[in-house]
Amino acid sequence: MSKPTEMARNYQLADAVMIEAAKTTHGFLNEDLQDFNNFNPLFEQGYADDWLADINTAESVTKDDVVIDQMAGLSAAVEAAMKKCRDKFNTLKFFIEKAFPTGLAIWNEFGYNNYERARQTQSAMIQFMVGLHAVATKYKVQLIAVHFTQAMIDEILTFKNELDTANLNQELFKAGRPALTQDRIIKLNQVWDILVEVGKAGKIVYSNNHAKYNRYLLPGETPASEEEVPPPPPTP
Repeated sequence: MSKPTEMARNYQLADAVMIEAAKTTHGFLNEDLQDFNNFNPLFEQGYADDWLADINTAESVTKDDVVIDQMAGLSAAVEAAMKKCRDKFNTLKFFIEKAFPTGLAIWNEFGYNNYERARQTQSAMIQFMVGLHAVATKYKVQLIAVHFTQAMIDEILTFKNELDTANLNQELFKAGRPALTQDRIIKLNQVWDILVEVGKAGKIVYSNNHAKYNRYLLPGETPASEEEVPPPPPTP
């Protein structure tokens, strides 16, 4: 089964430039709507209004740079939660070694032998903190005796839950980002496709009107000279 292809923009412009061109051309269309309607009844007020609604919708959809900023914020939240977990374990080590000064096997129960691997990734750290809380609960009498309190034990699970939530938010956002991008491209392409349609029609409607012909050029198209677009015949 073939994979779906990634959606692409139908134009080679910056989004802001395309939207600006669409707004400008929409303004011209409103002014010239009767001429367009005489050419083709498709071009009536509802057509212009629907296009403006499409333009406004496309402009309001979250931009790529905003999405990147949102992702950065979620990543920062994950890293902050990871740091809390790392700091918690490093703090706990002082009390573990005070309660069990010669207990290497017990130290490994607390995760001494796999902490370096766990500290590298969110998923591994989440599982590490689950185990750490379980072992701290198992030896809570000894830990409390050296002043690692029940509240401090409970905090292990609190920090694990914070990391779990931050990680889930990040993963959900990452999974949803392609859909956000696709939705934005669909809306931008709708605006562009109408811009192209209006531009084609405008060049026909004003094929004998130099000034108005040039109103309906797409960005990057070369304006026609007065010689290339003959003036309209004089009114009798």
